[in-house]
Amino acid sequence: MKHFFDNIVNNRLYFDEANLQKLLKPNSLDPLTNQELATAVQSGEFYEKLKSPHCAKRTCVIENITTERGKTCCEQSVCLHTVADFENFDPKEIEKSLENGTSSITLNEKWGYSLTMRARREGKGAIDLTNPSGQTNCAHFNNKAGCNLTIDQRPTGGVLLVPMGKIEPRKCTMIINPRHAKTEWNRKDVQQTLRTTFLRHTGTKFEDALRMQEDMQFGHEGRF
Repeated sequence: MKHFFDNIVNNRLYFDEANLQKLLKPNSLDPLTNQELATAVQSGEFYEKLKSPHCAKRTCVIENITTERGKTCCEQSVCLHTVADFENFDPKEIEKSLENGTSSITLNEKWGYSLTMRARREGKGAIDLTNPSGQTNCAHFNNKAGCNLTIDQRPTGGVLLVPMGKIEPRKCTMIINPRHAKTEWNRKDVQQTLRTTFLRHTGTKFEDALRMQEDMQFGHEGRF
């Protein structure tokens, strides 16, 4: 995540521009410039705005998540990484994230059964093909202390994710543009890196593992 914000201007395509404008220049018709965005991040203004009450009580996104708004979000799903979270998206850097227990390689069925990376789920390992759901909490979250990852350790999806709280208790608003995130994860080189890592960890090709998952009886988790 730190790399994402270190290169905030280059990663601008990841943002939903309407939500970004509303967050940083709510009373202006002038488009937010790259310099203004970079300055807002460097000065800390960007994070302060994320935490402010007039932006849907975003406190739980940055600080330890102890509010009901935060709990519903973290208990519903785990944070999605962006490709830009990694300085070099190569097997060595991916292995580092898997080995320290921060993340898992996961399956995104909505994006054409492609592999992505998310924060690790409770009780899961480096490979987790079962779709993240409310049945299994994030391994980094507990109801008393909130999230034990710092803002630099947290996947970008866990920082730019705004829980709706009592308005829609099981839904969140994202400042991330999901279409761009999908395009990046579906890049051929990114998928090849993830499949190579998957094979090294499981001894099974991703295509074969996916077939095994589909053959499992509905309602039961597969091997991976």
